[in-house]
Amino acid sequence: MSTSYISRKNRFNNTTQFKESFSESSNPTVGYFFIGNSIPYENESLPIDIEDTVFDEKTVWNNMIAAKKIIGSDLELIIPKKIYVNNCYYIQYDDKLSLNDLLISNTESQLYPFYVINNENHVYKCLSNNYGSISTIEPTGTGQGTSGVVTTTDSYDWQYMYTVPESNKFYTNNWIPVPINTNKLGYLENNFTPIDGGIFSISLENSGNNYFNGIIEVNPFTSSCTILTYSATTDVSNTISLNMEISGNGIQQGTYIQNIDLFNRYIYLSYPTISSGGSSGNNIQTLTRTIIVGDGFGAICNTFVANGSVTQIRVDNFGQEYNYASVLIYGTGQDASARAIISPKFGHGYNPAKELGCNTVMVVMNLNTSNNFSANTTFRQYGIMVDPYKYGETSPVTFSNSESTISQTTNVILLELNTEYELNELVYQGSSDNPTFSGIINEKVVNENKLKLIDVKGSITIGSVLKSNSEISGISVQDIEYPEFEPYSGDVLFVRNIEAIQRSEEQIENIKVIVQF
Repeated sequence: MSTSYISRKNRFNNTTQFKESFSESSNPTVGYFFIGNSIPYENESLPIDIEDTVFDEKTVWNNMIAAKKIIGSDLELIIPKKIYVNNCYYIQYDDKLSLNDLLISNTESQLYPFYVINNENHVYKCLSNNYGSISTIEPTGTGQGTSGVVTTTDSYDWQYMYTVPESNKFYTNNWIPVPINTNKLGYLENNFTPIDGGIFSISLENSGNNYFNGIIEVNPFTSSCTILTYSATTDVSNTISLNMEISGNGIQQGTYIQNIDLFNRYIYLSYPTISSGGSSGNNIQTLTRTIIVGDGFGAICNTFVANGSVTQIRVDNFGQEYNYASVLIYGTGQDASARAIISPKFGHGYNPAKELGCNTVMVVMNLNTSNNFSANTTFRQYGIMVDPYKYGETSPVTFSNSESTISQTTNVILLELNTEYELNELVYQGSSDNPTFSGIINEKVVNENKLKLIDVKGSITIGSVLKSNSEISGISVQDIEYPEFEPYSGDVLFVRNIEAIQRSEEQIENIKVIVQF
């Protein structure tokens, strides 16, 4: 039996490739945002369902009205907006948890994902939740001088990631934009350098027992001593052990017990003393000590003990360049164990989009009034297509030979245009039950004697009349204007049916499309 998985990074790669394909300097993707379907639903408050089938894609093309070319600045990576909520538990980053696990949310259990946005639009990643404690303090600031780490008074550690202005057009009530690199337009640059292979938190796997920190009385000593002699009256059975930390007047910071001679009451120090000490009233303290060993360097942590158990291990120096690391706990007890949690490659905050599990792109399009986006129409559908062919051609358009906006209606110019033809009615040549040409009226341009049609079928005959239920005798066709793109030639990537939107001269639609991978 074998097992496998598809990394969430695959979805991230597909997401970024989709976005970047519209910005490539050479041969960018030619994509269009389109509107379509002026035909009323049977129930206008209930848009009809649409499926990913060949038939439905052809229907989308048949009903297409106009389209606008998508450029790189129209797209951005986004993630769900997760506003900080007080008195909740936040999942902390852990290199043994999948992104799916880190993004779990269960509001009934007051469980929230590992990233938040605060009321200043700073985005943070939770590095430590204080061993599963409730968060009571919203993170603030950018962690300047602490590698972007913000520690709140509830002992949560948060990694500042980036700041997004509310003016960013991709910022909504439900989504926030997320950069691959914060050093780009639209985001405030972070003020820290991400630490590759840093250790920002320690997971306490087992608290152990019989761990005691102690005070021992030692004989007077001078500077540069490496051996201390403890008093004959001092009971050291529960207070000293190999590799425990030792501190006090005259003791270098970071000194630990290198060896013990119980017969002579000697304590051998890892570093020589830096001044004199000892004697009554100047006792030495022994402390449970935790060290991190691995292929990196510089990580230092502080160990807390209560009631014989290790209760917490906090990182004082994150270190760097760790790919693997072991946590060793030295003290008077036994069975305590812990695990170092190592940052992602290149460090926290290096690539916010990847680190926060981005798999979604937002496309923002502003539709103003133009000849192609007429104010005298209604649409019930919008979507995205790529790589269409120009009408009558056999290869996809290129970025350089494609227009910024296009009309996809088939336009029939009549000898004259009276008021008998009705919007959304069927017009045809031949007989009504067996037409040789037909279409649905999307718009009437009276001063040009023009009918704009969608859902066109068959071939029109110039000089023959165009009939409808309201114009039974018909009016002679003088000319025809074909749509910009060959129907069915491109790929429809996204489509959505909506309630009817009536366009007007004063109106500009700002449509935000969410594309998820």
